[in-house]
Amino acid sequence: MATYHAAIDALIEAAGPRDWSLSLWDGTHIPPHEGCEDRFTLKVTNQAALWTLVGARDMTNVGHVYIEGGLDVEGDMFAAFDMVRRLLESDLNVEGGDEAKTAGLGGKAASIARGLAKRVPEGLTGSRKRRDRVRRAVTAHYDIPTDFWELWLDEAMQYTCGYFSHREESIDDAQRNKMEHVCRKLDLKEGDTFFDLGCGWGGLITHAAVHHGVTALGVTLSEPQAEAARKRIADAGVADRCSVVVSDIRDLPREARFTKGAGVGIIEHLGEALHADYFQLVTDILLPGGRFLNQGITVSNPDVPMGGKDFLDEYIFPDHDIVAIDTTITAMRAAGLEVRDVESLREHYELTLKAWLHNFEREREAIEELVGSATYRAFRAYLAGMAHDYRRGGLNLYQTLVVKPTGDRSDLALTRAEWYA
Repeated sequence: MATYHAAIDALIEAAGPRDWSLSLWDGTHIPPHEGCEDRFTLKVTNQAALWTLVGARDMTNVGHVYIEGGLDVEGDMFAAFDMVRRLLESDLNVEGGDEAKTAGLGGKAASIARGLAKRVPEGLTGSRKRRDRVRRAVTAHYDIPTDFWELWLDEAMQYTCGYFSHREESIDDAQRNKMEHVCRKLDLKEGDTFFDLGCGWGGLITHAAVHHGVTALGVTLSEPQAEAARKRIADAGVADRCSVVVSDIRDLPREARFTKGAGVGIIEHLGEALHADYFQLVTDILLPGGRFLNQGITVSNPDVPMGGKDFLDEYIFPDHDIVAIDTTITAMRAAGLEVRDVESLREHYELTLKAWLHNFEREREAIEELVGSATYRAFRAYLAGMAHDYRRGGLNLYQTLVVKPTGDRSDLALTRAEWYA
């Protein structure tokens, strides 16, 4: 039978060299190892949380306890994920015995009751292709008040991976770089007709219209996003050339009328079940010779279960589905698109998430006032955890450029040089 003190000893030993402090509900404070930097303090606020931490075998259980306040982190959240990952990958398995029973855990360490921040909407049943299911899943995430996103995203409200020219670059500059990088790959210019599937708050279509002279259409399932995008477009003075519709992408008119298009961060919401529909739509609405850029998160090894997937489904992205890059490319080719360029932005997304996390933690008071402490904790854990997965290589992110073939030349530049000029 493990005792309270044995559980603490096991936790400290399994977590490896300790550059962090441990603070317990009874006033016990254990400093880092001598000579180590104190990167964060792990606060354990009750015995149930302790037994969960030493007995949990997946990140989701730990996440539940963190959201409800059984665990807290003061300091470097990214470093805390490193420690918890080492703990979960150890062979530590502590039976709680009588002390765990007293804590209400029935013998084995397990997650305490959860649900405070749970955002899974009703009706996520049946086929993943159902329009009402797709809409409910997407709007559950994006219909949080726009003020929430404005507190921690960049000035262009880009909620996708930025493009960093160096590691110290600001998130505002990195997101401008990303939008320009997309536009250059597509060779956007005056006279082009451009569509953006999953346009968010309108940053990319506005940038494309202002800086490249295109006529643009943005598509979203979120009314609050569309409203904010239309205001951004009007403020930029391009309302005569930019518009936004709220629609399932499958309900868009199918005639070919666009020269260029992009889908930046939409494919994760559609999942493998809708890959064929997604890329067939792209083929149908592009004119011959038209280009399309897809930017999407992928798993590096599809045979290894994604850590924390259940947590993301319950609290952040209901119905999200992340597949390997070869699955996406196969679907592109099946829709008749020619793959011309694939670029990994894995390091860029780690930097993006860390920048978001910094902004998010800076605005903690305002965020908690707006959406509550449970949602604050859920998003803090999500941002740090995703950054950690990109650092470890479990996740990747690719920009894939495709062309609707004409049977003739593609008019792509011979080299990538002009993209990086």
